[in-house]
Amino acid sequence: MPATEMEAVRLWPVASIARTFASLYMTEFMDLLSV
Repeated sequence: MPATEMEAVRLWPVASIARTFASLYMTEFMDLLSV
């Protein structure tokens, strides 16, 4: 497996978790704004 693929496999879960947290925080932020 090439080094770039190793990096992608290693970083993908981190990016996925970060994106999930970002969407959650954006939802919370929008709720605060709507109140």
